[in-house]
Formats: sequence, structure tokens, C-alpha cells
Amino acid sequence: MRASKDVVFELQQSEKRYLLRYVERANLLDIERERAMFLLNPDPEREFLSDHSSTALLIELFEKYGHRSIFEAKEARKEDFQTNQGQGEWAEQLLLNAEWQGYKLVSFGPSDGIIPKEAGYEERRLRYREFTAIEGKRPDLLVFPEEVEANYRDQIASWQTHPIMDGDIEVFNQCVCGIEVKSSLWHCGQRRKHGEGPLSITVKTEEWADIEFWVNKFRKPLLFVQAFVDEMYVASYRDLLNRKTNRLGYKEAFEPKTKKSTSTFCISQSEPQLAEILTDFSVCTIDDKGHIARPKQWPLAQLNLLKSIPSLLAL
Repeated sequence: MRASKDVVFELQQSEKRYLLRYVERANLLDIERERAMFLLNPDPEREFLSDHSSTALLIELFEKYGHRSIFEAKEARKEDFQTNQGQGEWAEQLLLNAEWQGYKLVSFGPSDGIIPKEAGYEERRLRYREFTAIEGKRPDLLVFPEEVEANYRDQIASWQTHPIMDGDIEVFNQCVCGIEVKSSLWHCGQRRKHGEGPLSITVKTEEWADIEFWVNKFRKPLLFVQAFVDEMYVASYRDLLNRKTNRLGYKEAFEPKTKKSTSTFCISQSEPQLAEILTDFSVCTIDDKGHIARPKQWPLAQLNLLKSIPSLLAL
């Protein structure tokens, strides 16, 4: 009887042939087809997620490149979109405005708050569809040595309007890492005070393949920062990938409201805390369990950093 791994290999090859036929038939942009073929015929040195099977890839390809486009505009309540967008921008601005001792953070991923169906939305949607097809999911922020950012500020800012070109590579390669920012309306201190369970770093399951693509294409470290309203935590892509692969403090969850699944990584007492957030809560309402009601305006806040960039790169 053949070893089970041989049978699995044959099944994977069969699925791969099906995927190749699907990619040939699908109505893809040229760059999307190129990327799909790359996923199916990767560089031997490229590190894949260990559970990133061809079956999972088939689902991703169909969902992303089949009957609907990347970043399809969803029917969503305007106030929900604005809350989520404002929450994310609030967390990003805290990081951008902090003093990082020799380093400068810059915006890189999509950060404009244009609501679906408003003027300019379609143009930006297509722009970031192109970016994602070419580069993978851009991190929200990039980290540069302070002098590099000062010398090339205009060029770096221009990356918001076009993909990374050949003429950008020399400057881009001087960034030390990317930062993906996640945000939540929970107050950690209040939650602990009332004996509630631990919080988590949360990543949309559908983002994993695009995040992996960016990391492997540009070969840059990637950090995940989870911002609550009073504390920030940080983990490396490498650490989260290991936890996901080995099911350590990791689980999949389904969000009924968004109808999306998420990968959640439990934050334990040993998790690196990036910063305390000194927040003016006078404009917020916090319930007994530590959840912040949707604010009419985002509170003033600043970071008390507990980690340096070099220490983060060692994670």
C-alpha cells in the first residue's frame, strides 16, 4: 500500500491541473492571471503557509478572481463603514505621530475614507485592486530610517498613487519592515477588571494569501499591531504564521455581521505590549465589560511607547 503522503501528492497534482484550467478560462486581468500562475507555480525558495493547500487556493481564486472582482463594493451601512474607517485611521495616526527614535513611519496601504458609491470610490477601488494583484496586500504602514524618509519623502508619498516601480526599488529596499494595523473598540484594563476573557489579534482569513504574497515578494519583515483604546500589542507575521500552523492560541471565527471568517490569535500576559494609549475618554461611553460605544468623535490620544523599532524587528 502506498504511503499516504504519495496519495495526497497525487490529489494535489490533480487539483493543480484543475486550477490551471480554471485560470485559463477565467475572465482575469493580465496581472491577475500572472499572479494566479505564480501561486500555482511558485519560486522553489518561496515559503508557503503550511496549510495553504491547493483546495484552499481554489476557493480563494474563485472568490477573488471569478464572478466578482477584488475588493468588490459591499452594501454596507454608511455609519458602520465610517466607524470602522475612523477607528483604523485613529490607530494609524497614533503610530504615525509617535517618536520612534531614529525611524519614521509612513502611510502605504489604502487610507482614504471614501464610502462605496461616493464620488471617487470606484477609481480608488480599481487602483488598489491593481496594487493587490501586483504586490499582494500592502501593509498599512512602512518603517524607514529617519534620514531615508527625509531624503525621499516625495517619492515615498507618490506610492499612494501607483505600484512600486523599478525606479522605486532602491528606495523601497531601505524600509526596515511593514506594519499591518488592526483596531478594536475594547478597553483592555476595564475588561480585565471585570474578569472577562483575553482579547486577540484579529486578521481576516481572506487576507492571509494576499499578506503572504507581499511578504514573499518583497522579503520584508511584517508586524501586526492590534490597537485597543487603551493598549497596543504587537506580533510578527512569522510568529502568527507559526501559531496558525501549529494551532497555538489560534482559532477561526465567523463574524455574522460581516459574514466573514477571521483568524484570531489570543493575547496572553506574555504577548509583547507595544504601547500604552493615553486616551481622553470624556467623549466615549464604556460599558462594564469594557466595550466602547460608537463614538460621535474619536478621542484625543497619544502613545507611551514601550518598544523600539530594533526590538520589534527581533520578534
